[in-house]
Amino acid sequence: MAVEENNNNAGEEEHNYDDGAAAPMDVDNDDAREEVERDPIPQVAAAAPPAAAAVPLINLNLEAIRQRFSDPREILLSSRGDSTFSNHQRENTKLIFYLYENNHQFLYDQFYRELQQVDGIINYDHITHPRRCYNGNWTEEERIAKHREHYLRTHICTVLGEAGTRATRQTIDLDAFTDDPEHFVSFITTRVQDTGELMKPIVYGGYKSNLMFLFKRYRYIPRAGYSVELKEYMDGVKRIANEARAAGEGNIHDGTRALP
Repeated sequence: MAVEENNNNAGEEEHNYDDGAAAPMDVDNDDAREEVERDPIPQVAAAAPPAAAAVPLINLNLEAIRQRFSDPREILLSSRGDSTFSNHQRENTKLIFYLYENNHQFLYDQFYRELQQVDGIINYDHITHPRRCYNGNWTEEERIAKHREHYLRTHICTVLGEAGTRATRQTIDLDAFTDDPEHFVSFITTRVQDTGELMKPIVYGGYKSNLMFLFKRYRYIPRAGYSVELKEYMDGVKRIANEARAAGEGNIHDGTRALP
């Protein structure tokens, strides 16, 4: 009977608590429970962090552009986009390499001898004695020729200088070179695909722009009449290139279509 009475008393002490209500603390006597209920621990909200000082938003890229605008040298360096300069520079190294190979009389003697010295120290060991077997389509002679051209043109590029600068090293004797437009046109006629196909007319027009850019870097003004004469040649180049395109040049079906 005593056990049953104790169980009933325990049941009377059970309470239902709403969701979110705190359960009573587990204390050993009524005095402790009463003390907790009378003087609960105050809940102090965390203090908000001090407001940060307002910092004006600065477009760092815009600031850098403004700095460049204040520097005359940066303005000069920005006269041509990187891709535009790279294209002109690349094609002009081809022109100078062509003259070195075929018409070196148009190069200044000192520069020509410099190229000869560079030509004599090119190392071909990685081609003639490769560490790994080469599985490409080029012959050893073709690989040697391409490596030689790349090495010499890299040196020519260094001599011409970086973007936005005036070319101070003498390379081409421009007075002799512009004596007759055929000197430049002879170079144009070598600019064909590896298969012998002519390029698009717009590509050949770009070579003239490259030459004009070289003149500009040297602050060179060709003789009177040169531009007019060169334009006549370039019109003929573009016309022949257009005729080649009309005849099927560059068409992937060349050689497979029935003859008309």
